[in-house]
Amino acid sequence: MGLKASSCGKIWVLLVALLGGWCAVQAAPVPAPVARELEVGEQPTKSRDMLPAPELIRKSSGQTLAPEIMTLRIDENRTVQGSKSTWQVAVTGAPDESFVTAGFYAMQLGADFFPSNVVVNVNIRYNTESTGRLGTGQSTSTILIDEVFYQVAIAEAITGTNLNGNDFDLLLTIFVIQADGLKWYTGTDARPSLLEYDLVTVLLHESLHALFFSSLVNYRSPTEAGWSSFVMAFDAYLVSFTGCAIRGYLTEADNGFSEDIAKSVTNEDLYLGLPKTSADEFPQMYAPSEWIQGSSVVHYDLDYVSQVLGREDTLMQPAISAGFAQHTVGDQTTALMNGILGKISNAPVLCTPGTYGENQGCPDCVGSLSPAVFWVIIGCCIAFLLITVLLLLCCCTSCCGCGKKAPRKK
Repeated sequence: MGLKASSCGKIWVLLVALLGGWCAVQAAPVPAPVARELEVGEQPTKSRDMLPAPELIRKSSGQTLAPEIMTLRIDENRTVQGSKSTWQVAVTGAPDESFVTAGFYAMQLGADFFPSNVVVNVNIRYNTESTGRLGTGQSTSTILIDEVFYQVAIAEAITGTNLNGNDFDLLLTIFVIQADGLKWYTGTDARPSLLEYDLVTVLLHESLHALFFSSLVNYRSPTEAGWSSFVMAFDAYLVSFTGCAIRGYLTEADNGFSEDIAKSVTNEDLYLGLPKTSADEFPQMYAPSEWIQGSSVVHYDLDYVSQVLGREDTLMQPAISAGFAQHTVGDQTTALMNGILGKISNAPVLCTPGTYGENQGCPDCVGSLSPAVFWVIIGCCIAFLLITVLLLLCCCTSCCGCGKKAPRKK
């Protein structure tokens, strides 16, 4: 028994709806992550200003300090000799020896990762304030080299010179009291329980912010963002989806700020202009539609880093939860550090002012569409046409007798 015209129409509507849903899923951008965010404070605009600290923010119920933590305080100073640099580490206010051990272990990881012929001076401070934060990390100053700001430790690594005497280079603060009742895991085996925050992970994360993973982008409003003076070295690698550096959108008339920069850092489509990953994409940065001071720009996108980048790069994601641990620095973060150590000589080409949204630097793009999205749309259109043609033929055959031979007269 053949299909009726009404049945054909229903099948057509159903198939088109299914196709449309699939196409929408394939072409849709990855949603912005919702999680506890790691904040980075406003950055300095002149040489040797102290960098406000990145902060891991959590809700606080104002829990009072435990008496035993208030009274037991341990200070210790030690030289940490790594495979790539030497760190002089001063620990102050540790609640117990396990916090001291975890602190030195985290700095050992840093000294094995960060190459420098100049001693890196670090102060780890354990704070008993109940602030709702896990920790902060900051560089004590910035150094201007060839009209680009570098945090002092990496500036010393570039120049091979001690640029701030006996001052600390990195200040790392850990807030011991957690109002949610969760505890710190001070072991060094990266195995915290689901009720513990991994201390080594937080210290290593904050130390990278203090070394080189920080921005000077100043977001004022949806129509105004940019830089008050010179950019941080990190900022030279911030690119649009087309691969050009967003700082190029500025003109002299903009006086350091423009709407194109504001759009670029809040369009969920910001990247790090480093060698592409195996997925043939630039590493995606955290750029939610609503600017989050201290979290936007200076972390990898949470969903992207877990799906595309290597496991180790999750160290620099914008959020951390109890039970999470990462004691290894990822390949993309290492590539960024090496680029900055090379005085950003491999930084991407600048965008042209007034070209926001165009396919500059992306010859394979079609308008503002990446090749992958473009071909998904084309494929869906072709599938839509094929479904329509096949159903028309089916209906014609069953309802109108199309294609049937006329009966011979007897």
